[in-house]
Amino acid sequence: NCISNSVPGNISDTGISLFPNPSNGKFTAVVDSWQSKANDQYSAEIYNMLGEKVNQSLILNPQSLIDLSSQPGGVYFMKVHSEKSIFTQKIIIQ
Repeated sequence: NCISNSVPGNISDTGISLFPNPSNGKFTAVVDSWQSKANDQYSAEIYNMLGEKVNQSLILNPQSLIDLSSQPGGVYFMKVHSEKSIFTQKIIIQ
């Protein structure tokens, strides 16, 4: 029996690009692994440094506007997942 500590192949930390980053709270999110299937949905959850969820939305297009301008400046983490993949990205609001 061999125990592996490797990360499963369907989890990536580079599956989404956010720009501009840092920003004033408005970001464009580009899903790098976007599938053209009509039934493929991505859900985005944004957490603050305390682990509290501050925003949740569905991403329905390969490029989507994320508006966090109502949140205070700081570091946040965006977790995006579909049925097949999970990825995270750090967001900085100035």
